[in-house]
Amino acid sequence: MGPADFLKNELPEFLACGLCYAGDVPYWEPAADAGGWEVRAAPPRGGPEWTLPEG
Repeated sequence: MGPADFLKNELPEFLACGLCYAGDVPYWEPAADAGGWEVRAAPPRGGPEWTLPEG
């Protein structure tokens, strides 16, 4: 079982928030303000996380 198997079990909105933002991200709150959420850094260029060719 790898990361792809784990990710298939999560709701899409949780995936996006959990992968893009660090810390507690209360995406389910109706009044949630994403302006204060910490954005995660992108994975290193050329790493296995990138599945599409550059360009």
